[in-house]
Amino acid sequence: MGIMKALIGHITKVKNLNRKTNANHHYYSIWTMDEGKPTPLLITNTELDSLKQRADKNKVDLPLLQVPIPRKKSFFERLFG
Repeated sequence: MGIMKALIGHITKVKNLNRKTNANHHYYSIWTMDEGKPTPLLITNTELDSLKQRADKNKVDLPLLQVPIPRKKSFFERLFG
């Protein structure tokens, strides 16, 4: 299998390759920015659920989501690629 690639802020399900007896079969990998440096996190399903519940309970504390709006292709870009 090839090396997985991820983007900052994207949650990716990853297999636990060195799994111990009672460990989870998979984790969720998230790359975040911490003080300007990319920082990896491995989160279990239980932890992810807890984070979702906290965000749901404290919506007023969440920053607004900035979704980039893709630029529309011009007529000629659509026609000629």
